[in-house]
Amino acid sequence: MRPKSNLTDTALAPYSRAGQSFARSVSPFISVAVAIHYGIQSRGLTDTNSNSEDVPENESELRRGYDHLLKVLVQFDEQIEFFDKDPESLSLLIQIIHQQAQVTRSSDTGDLKHNALEYIFLNPSRELLSPPILKITSKASRGFNHPQIGWTYHLPAW
Repeated sequence: MRPKSNLTDTALAPYSRAGQSFARSVSPFISVAVAIHYGIQSRGLTDTNSNSEDVPENESELRRGYDHLLKVLVQFDEQIEFFDKDPESLSLLIQIIHQQAQVTRSSDTGDLKHNALEYIFLNPSRELLSPPILKITSKASRGFNHPQIGWTYHLPAW
């Protein structure tokens, strides 16, 4: 049986890496798909998949995101012009880049959550978080509202 193909092993690898790089280098909060659509529109190309409601107020961040992709992906401008004639393929390419950015963002924040617990306790190998943070628990009981985590946010009076 042949193993599953990985995006990093295919011709799509540069786009996969561009999505990962975008999430880490540009912004964890901006959608790479919105940045690409913004870049396409700012160049005067037709973008049938764009939704003007998705464009955030800060256009400079979108411009910076699109410029980052132009640096990371060789000949991305020319490829976008080619895809201008094939909106379905453009949509698929944007989806691949966007999904990789999402996976990277999710992976990074998941690692951060578990690593942060090491700084809450004096001896993390022996102390437990009580009550534990479960995935099914509402986010309302996390952070400042969690009985053990909340006290770490309160700085003593100097």
